[in-house]
Amino acid sequence: MKYEFFGNSFFILKIIWKNEKIYSTSISGPTKKIANSLSFFHPYSRIIAQNIAHYEMQKSVTWSDAPFFWKRVSPFSRIVLSTLLKKVGFGQVVTYKQLAKMCGRPTAIRAVGQVMARNPWPLLIPCHRVISQKGLG
Repeated sequence: MKYEFFGNSFFILKIIWKNEKIYSTSISGPTKKIANSLSFFHPYSRIIAQNIAHYEMQKSVTWSDAPFFWKRVSPFSRIVLSTLLKKVGFGQVVTYKQLAKMCGRPTAIRAVGQVMARNPWPLLIPCHRVISQKGLG
């Protein structure tokens, strides 16, 4: 596995690569300044670096065509995560119930919640856009 770090003044994103695919991501606070290198591990790393800069400038960010290591999640999780990625845009939110319906599994509300809790690619697959029916409060 290989590791890359991308940062801005808000957070640091750690990418773990396995077999040229994004195996996982994690986010931490801006404890130190990360200098984004001009030599990246993967061609998609340039998109990651650009998007991290866009977050700092409060611009819209999309993670289309990200090379995720889909083998690490169940088929149901892949449906939920890819639906979220494709259908819930920057600045939008949906409820667990709405996402379950979008996936064609309207009764799988709790299962969708579990997928969000176990999302191996936070930030890239925006589980923070999925909220309970009661809202944020």
